Amino acid sequence: MTWYKTTFKTPDSTNPIVFDVADLKRGQAWVNGQSIGRYWPWMYSKDPSERFYEVPRSFLNNGVNTLVLFEELGVGSKGPFNASIKTVPNGSKNFNKWDQGCSS
Repeated sequence: MTWYKTTFKTPDSTNPIVFDVADLKRGQAWVNGQSIGRYWPWMYSKDPSERFYEVPRSFLNNGVNTLVLFEELGVGSKGPFNASIKTVPNGSKNFNKWDQGCSS
């Protein structure tokens, strides 16, 4: 198990923002202390939608933001360096929407 922490600037684009979990195995991610969910992309490698997780704009600061990862299985020699924050085209369905919780 390993913790990672980095910072990033809020993208200028108005397009949706996603966290690309490239090369990560299984864990959880937070942006500015807000959970964006658990990831486990390698289990779903045939489905690319499991690779991108929405980062709600309401979680972001106007300038610098903090991304924290808790990697449960470790990422080996690659580290988390291919994971990134990026924008996707408006109307894109190729990412997991953030869920504010389960409804009964």
